[in-house]
Amino acid sequence: MKTFANVLRYAPLACTIFLSACSKDDITSSASIDLIAVKVLHAAPFNKAKVEAQLSGQKLGDVEYGTNTPDYTLKVSGNGTLTLKDAATQADLFTVPQPIQLGQAYSLFIYNPTASSIGALVTTDLDASAQATGRASIRLVNLGFDAGAVTLTPQAAGATPLIANIGYGGASPFVLVDAKEYVLSVQQAASPEAVLVSKTVTLAPGSSYTVLLRGRNSATAPVDEQLALDLINNKLR
Repeated sequence: MKTFANVLRYAPLACTIFLSACSKDDITSSASIDLIAVKVLHAAPFNKAKVEAQLSGQKLGDVEYGTNTPDYTLKVSGNGTLTLKDAATQADLFTVPQPIQLGQAYSLFIYNPTASSIGALVTTDLDASAQATGRASIRLVNLGFDAGAVTLTPQAAGATPLIANIGYGGASPFVLVDAKEYVLSVQQAASPEAVLVSKTVTLAPGSSYTVLLRGRNSATAPVDEQLALDLINNKLR
């Protein structure tokens, strides 16, 4: 995973930005497409205030903890600068220092690298291989605070993990799976017998999904901050 060697500050919070190139597929097969697509997802349990996302000064939308902007927001006219602000005060939280490129779809995950810092994991999206096979593609994003490295496994006797050993703040590549209903579970890689969280999902043929682990691995965490598993469809509207 490539990382930006850049740290920004907001109040006492250190803000770290990470870029993960999990897929290099363009939004479409056309090399001349003039669009940028960005989905923003809020997974920072220690900073649950509403966040406003802007692309080159244009508002993409507001996002609260545990939610994401609907589908993708498409923008035309050149590469862009992605900025996050506190939605209530309009104070700058941080700016992604690398331009967002034309012809790509991105997800920006807001999360807590530490309990006292806020950062962003930026991934390029859309795995086109699933469209050709009629199967589905999925990836795992691990933003479960204190969960450690985790593995994603379908609940079935003798099931083989779909994605293994993804560290905190990381995103796996897309993998192809059969398009059907699953009960997906996440375990700590060091303790595969102990399920942290599970979720029943239905994967459609030709679709691309992000499985997001968020929240805190703590018995004393409030209900809305406990570990949760979200399924996000990486589709353009």
